Amino acid sequence: MAVAAGSVESARQFRESGADVHASTSDMKNCLHLAVDNGHLEMLQLLLEHKKTSENLYKSDARERVPLHNAAVSPNIKVPINNSFFSSYPRII
Repeated sequence: MAVAAGSVESARQFRESGADVHASTSDMKNCLHLAVDNGHLEMLQLLLEHKKTSENLYKSDARERVPLHNAAVSPNIKVPINNSFFSSYPRII
């Protein structure tokens, strides 16, 4: 609930007190899905600082989408692209 509401301080306290960072909603959305879906970039940054929480990047929801899928189509979350990744591929003009 803290993540969906964007309450960064509450989420930080829950995380530090041992909250289950792998908990999910009835449609299998984890805390990263909720942060992305609600456009809470600061929350997303907080969650990704924690190794156990970042494991949620690879967990699909009921629609078979990982949080990055949702981030790619969200108008509120900008996903930086590492240009060095693409520099090894030939440019197609």
